[in-house]
Amino acid sequence: MSMIQLVKALSDLVNDLKPYFVQKSGDTMTGSLMNTSGTWPQVDVSNDTSGLPVGYRATRDDTGASVAVEIGSGGVNHGVYSESMNKWLLYGNGSNVYLPGHINEGVVTFANNTMNAMGDDAQIGDQNVSGAICIKGVNGNTKIRFLPYSGSTSQDIYTEGNGNMRVSGNFVPEYLSPIYTPSNANDTSPVIFQYSPSTSNTPSQYGEIININGSGSWKFQVAFPTNAGGANLIKWRRNINNGGWSSWMTTLTHDVLYSTTGSNGTISLSGSADSYNHMRIYFFENDDNPYIYSSVDVFSPNGKSVNLHVTQKYNSGNMWSYTKTVAISGTSISNSIIGNGKINNANGTATNSDNHIFIIRVEGWNE
Repeated sequence: MSMIQLVKALSDLVNDLKPYFVQKSGDTMTGSLMNTSGTWPQVDVSNDTSGLPVGYRATRDDTGASVAVEIGSGGVNHGVYSESMNKWLLYGNGSNVYLPGHINEGVVTFANNTMNAMGDDAQIGDQNVSGAICIKGVNGNTKIRFLPYSGSTSQDIYTEGNGNMRVSGNFVPEYLSPIYTPSNANDTSPVIFQYSPSTSNTPSQYGEIININGSGSWKFQVAFPTNAGGANLIKWRRNINNGGWSSWMTTLTHDVLYSTTGSNGTISLSGSADSYNHMRIYFFENDDNPYIYSSVDVFSPNGKSVNLHVTQKYNSGNMWSYTKTVAISGTSISNSIIGNGKINNANGTATNSDNHIFIIRVEGWNE
């Protein structure tokens, strides 16, 4: 090869290597690290057995900040590593890509037993609690705030640090769903549950029970029975200082079936008498001033005849008895027999059929 040919060959080689040259002029780096075929220049460490990390590093002398694109110790983890912080910023391990402590290929992940800042007000992370994600307030009680789709009123669920959890504003569930049907109503913790004939220590065959656990040693249960196997009544019981459950007691409630200023004719009830096992009729007689008021209770009232009467001594030697019998049937109470009697010490007795008894109110209830 002549000298001219050698010089030309070297010139061609330099031209071929120019894409790999990086030149520095002042603080500026110029040049290309990619050749015309689209492949990157590389540092071949395939035979490196030292176990040390290898890569490209950039360092600021004034601040000490240092970052490297490297292959980590052991030759598996590879990515962006902060030399100054001594941790990976972004790396892959041959299977997954990680943003450490935060994202694993789009899935939020957290390091074990570590809380991570979410802004400057709260932390979120892992506390080695099975099946749980943990949230902690940094500068106040831990809370989750729900912002409305429209409007400006937000709602918070928050802790007070003493074991209590509260909801700001009103909690309005669409419905309370019973959790399960236990075998024994005495040994339950859910707030609300159903019971059936297979559940012991209940007030009826079927219904639902709400648990109220006041302080751990004060416990209450309120039961809402159905009509199956018992009256349709609200029941309750208590267990104070772990002394055992009391018997089920009836919470008496009544329906007002009729209420007015008074009627001495047939009255119409808002509910049928056969729906109740107790009825109370309030009435007065209007032949005295002031009127005389009274009431009468009837058990299993439907189909019964009931006497309403008032006896009054109005002066020396005279007494009046005002009475009438009414018939209860379904949604009506009607007059059956009406009569009044006068007893006079001097003149004997006298009777009439004037209707002086007025019904003003009727109540019905079950127990």
